This record gives sequence, C-alpha cells and structure tokens, in this order.
Amino acid sequence: MVKKQADLTTLKGNKKSVRFNDLEQILKRHGWELQSVSGSHHIYSKAGRLPVMVVKPHGKHKYCHPMDVTKVIAELEAER
Repeated sequence: MVKKQADLTTLKGNKKSVRFNDLEQILKRHGWELQSVSGSHHIYSKAGRLPVMVVKPHGKHKYCHPMDVTKVIAELEAER
C-alpha cells in the first residue's frame, strides 16, 4: 500500500516528465500485464479492470504523453 501511494505521488507530481520505462514498471508492479503491442501502442490489462493503452514515445520525444499518465493514475486510484 505504501509503494502504491508513493507511485501515485510520483506520477501526480510530474505528469509531463514520466519516461515510458518508469510508467511500465509501475504498471507491472501493481499487477498489470502487457497484453499486446501494435507499433508504439502498448496495451496493459488486469483482471476485473478495463485495458489501458499507453503510447511509447519515439523520435525526439523522451516522455509519455500526460494524458496517458493521467489514465494510469486514474486506474491506480480506482484500485484503492
């Protein structure tokens, strides 16, 4: 529970500067599994929850889109 709160605090504090690998680690730590990959679109699923799609940044972009981070935050908060 403490780790989940720490992850939420980290994500909420910097929605614009979250790297894909960090977001992926947080999802996996909370029981989400990679369901499929189609190009840069990664879909994660968890039993009893709707799938979450996260777009992996490419090109000159280093960070995930803030909208994707917001979706992950909403899903993690709904699990509490």
